[in-house]
Amino acid sequence: MDKLGGDATAVYDMLQAACKTLESWSDHSIAAVVSQAMAMVQDRYGVGIDHLDGGNQR
Repeated sequence: MDKLGGDATAVYDMLQAACKTLESWSDHSIAAVVSQAMAMVQDRYGVGIDHLDGGNQR
């Protein structure tokens, strides 16, 4: 998991919570940007949901 280790999971979880909150506020444009950040963390550190693996948590 590189340098961040377990911190990458914490960062991903915070971004996911922010994205869900923004969606509930109907602020879809900012939620989309946060979602992009989630994808970057997922790709770089291998944390989060693997969409190609049926949505399984890594």
